[in-house]
Amino acid sequence: MKRYLLTSILLFTLIIAKAEIVLYVSPNGNDQHAGTREQPLQTLETALAKAKEMKQRQPQDGIKIYLRGGEYPFNRAARIDRTLSGTAGKPTIIAAYGNEEVVFTGAIKIKGSDFTPVKDRKERSFLHKTAANKILVADVNASGASVDEGLFPHGFGYSIEELVPSSSMLFIDNEAYDLGRWPNEGEPIVKIAEVLNKGSIARYGKVDNPYGAQFKYLGDIKNWKQKGNIWIYGYFAYGYADDNVMIQSIDSKKKTINTAHPHIYGFHSSADTSDWGLKHSHKIRGFHFYNILEEVDQPGEYFYDRDANRLFVYPSNSITSDTDVRLTQFAEPFLMVEGVNYLNIENIDFKYARGLGVYLGYVSHVNIRDCRFENLGGRAISMGDTYPTDLKTEIDNQNLNSFVRIENCYINNMGSGGIYINGGDNRTLTPGNNLVQNCEISNFNLFNKTYAPAVRVTGVGHTVRHCYVHSAPHMAIGFQGNNLLFEYNKIANVCQNASDMGAMYTGRNQAEQNNTIRYNYFENVYKDDENRVCAVYLDDGTVGHYVYGNIFNRCGNPTDKGSFGAVHVNGGYNNYFTNNIFINCKQALGNSPWTIEKWKTDLMAADLQNKLTERVDIRSDAYKDAYPQLHTILDTAVVPMRYNFSDNNIAFLCGNFASGNYVNSNMLFLKDSEKSDPFVDYKNKNFNLKDSIRIKEVLPKFQAIPYDRIGLILRD
Repeated sequence: MKRYLLTSILLFTLIIAKAEIVLYVSPNGNDQHAGTREQPLQTLETALAKAKEMKQRQPQDGIKIYLRGGEYPFNRAARIDRTLSGTAGKPTIIAAYGNEEVVFTGAIKIKGSDFTPVKDRKERSFLHKTAANKILVADVNASGASVDEGLFPHGFGYSIEELVPSSSMLFIDNEAYDLGRWPNEGEPIVKIAEVLNKGSIARYGKVDNPYGAQFKYLGDIKNWKQKGNIWIYGYFAYGYADDNVMIQSIDSKKKTINTAHPHIYGFHSSADTSDWGLKHSHKIRGFHFYNILEEVDQPGEYFYDRDANRLFVYPSNSITSDTDVRLTQFAEPFLMVEGVNYLNIENIDFKYARGLGVYLGYVSHVNIRDCRFENLGGRAISMGDTYPTDLKTEIDNQNLNSFVRIENCYINNMGSGGIYINGGDNRTLTPGNNLVQNCEISNFNLFNKTYAPAVRVTGVGHTVRHCYVHSAPHMAIGFQGNNLLFEYNKIANVCQNASDMGAMYTGRNQAEQNNTIRYNYFENVYKDDENRVCAVYLDDGTVGHYVYGNIFNRCGNPTDKGSFGAVHVNGGYNNYFTNNIFINCKQALGNSPWTIEKWKTDLMAADLQNKLTERVDIRSDAYKDAYPQLHTILDTAVVPMRYNFSDNNIAFLCGNFASGNYVNSNMLFLKDSEKSDPFVDYKNKNFNLKDSIRIKEVLPKFQAIPYDRIGLILRD
């Protein structure tokens, strides 16, 4: 009898272990079907609703939803809530079936055959003379719904954390098209001459009745037939603050422009060098016009007439019946994931929308792997209080995200950055243990050009490793938090149109400490002599960070004061820079020390008081135990020795090693390229070190940097 009972229990246990809810979805399915492989459903939304219903009857069962190959058009977010949670042994799975290509889309698809030459006489009168015969036009069928709400101001000061959907964007055969602009990309920008009225300035508080600016411009501009809805994009004051502003009027005789909107810092002449920030951004201060039909004058440009619902394009290649033309429309996230534990999202493409790919809030043990995110107006993935929408339900817990893994994803042509991770508890220093790993992220600033990095990290205890980030006008990684780790990443060709910026950037909160940047490779983070850029930027009093074992190749711009090296510290101290290699950098380490008076003023200001004693409390036991030197920072009677520390570093073909308040020790400075080349193959960028007697003699404690492990992990 005992043997019979044991056998029965074992069989029952095996049945329970294997019990699962399995549903299939196909673009050719039917939502009235059962959801089997032979009779699949048609939409993910229906599959999720059916899984919820089945889960109520079978609470111990796991859930697997398999999507068959094809495109799935979205007109509202698919919601995944706590009722669809899995367990450690049975995570809920939403995945492509086998190796089939599954694409979530949110755009109007326009047939190549719908495009014809522009024949209407009135429309042709608005076309650029040299391009008129090359421009094609098509009617946009929006199925009765508006494509978007039109263009709107966006840029610095509009809270990129609270991301709103972009305006509609055009993609043809996966190429992002630009609205017709003047001057064209690569041509000199329009410079600001005398500023007659700076406009309202809202940098330090709300302006009740904001008003635009009036200024003169240098040179001549065209007298366009289009008089309304012309916009300008550029830098109107400082090199870190871009903006998109609509023109109210242009007087070509007086060479004046009136703007419909203000800029957060007010408008300044391009020649204005009256303070340090203005001086080091005057070369990029200026703008170009855009959203002009008459300026669709080169391949890759377009104009969308929202009133007539007509799309004008100058195609880069011939448009045929096989050409893939998409005008983005869908503004919500494809997936709205809240309150869920143990969920896997695998091998799905998220393409063509104005909003996000995936939103995560109050989640744990969520894996997003082997997915592609392309041609979205927002980010690929956003976690926590980063998205203002009434779709949210877990209002009080959005930032409590833990053990989220984003792996092996490809992210390209994004409007407003790549991945935003948020989690852990800053007050208690409880880690979130979220991870971004082995992702390639590029061209991630199509809509918001600044402060929309490839990866933004906030919170406690997260890791970004083995990623390749490249090709962006502004920062690559932005971070705010504690006990964060960035390792084995390759970052190249970023900060290409910025000043006062770094490829990796943080600042303005001394409570955020013990962040480590190690074993990363930075390449070509460099601009001309006036633009201040660097690879690692610890801004506004950053304290207690570690930069170890990195390679910096052609990074940094020290400018006239010599402050911006490959690494730059503004005001901060107790930051450690050890075992790094600097190659072809004008300067390795830069620093702008703060005076005692500056420290006192900043620490007593409401902003830092709020960050140090209200958002968190640096006097608490958690902070005293973790950062014993921090709790006295608010006592202005105590004046610590504010130094940064450099040890065991190598500089090769660099102009200078360090400036500012560094304590330097054990440094090897190699200037002669032939006699002192320390690398296995410098010309081919193999920066593994040779077995060098000189390095062993001067830097006996130098540890080999695992150069071959930096960057993406190659997979079969």
